[in-house]
Amino acid sequence: MCKRAEKYVEVTERVLDEVKERLKEISNSNQGLNFDKLIDAAQRYLRDARYFIDKKDCATALIASSYAEGLLDSLRYLDILEVPWKVPYEKKRVFVAGTFEIVHPGHLRLLEYASKLGDVYVVIARDSNVEKIKGRKPLISENERLKVIKAIRYVKEAFLGDQKDFLESVRKIRPDIILLGPDQKFNEEELAETIYRRFGFKPMVIRFPRKEPFNDKMYGVRDIYRKVCERICEKL
Repeated sequence: MCKRAEKYVEVTERVLDEVKERLKEISNSNQGLNFDKLIDAAQRYLRDARYFIDKKDCATALIASSYAEGLLDSLRYLDILEVPWKVPYEKKRVFVAGTFEIVHPGHLRLLEYASKLGDVYVVIARDSNVEKIKGRKPLISENERLKVIKAIRYVKEAFLGDQKDFLESVRKIRPDIILLGPDQKFNEEELAETIYRRFGFKPMVIRFPRKEPFNDKMYGVRDIYRKVCERICEKL
């Protein structure tokens, strides 16, 4: 499962090696410029990425490598030099799916984490499916939930899911990475194998590490509902 991460690191390492020589030339011709700290930081991130690949922590390896990539691309944004990506470079496509009925800090942490892995594509659960799974209609309609998620800066694109087949959204996006929430009831390996059998490609399926409380020991939407009832329902 870490083959994609390893390839990503290999490309970034190659580019860094080429950039180092060119930066030396620029420094020699302009004594006011010194890129040693930038190069050292990029090398450290790539060493970290290799470490996490060895530990089979593919997600953290990708994040560490993406930090090195960002440092290299900053040279282009500052008009110092054109970074020599020799093949058309595309960021990873990261697939996230959920209801997002009441967007809270936990959701933002999930989406921020996803954005460190690549471009984030979010699939919003349909009202009919939410009702089937949760036994109630969502308080916020699917189109309104979609508008909220599209407004979040970590999200490249968001759209409504398929009403009959969850995996149709996966087929549409063809993600490199599927990021599951801590409590989404999928087995990572089984999901990857199912996608491969149906569509002929195998994304990396990883899970966001854990839920963290964001206020007064609240972890998610259920806790928000509970707190609302405790504080407000009796007054209505």
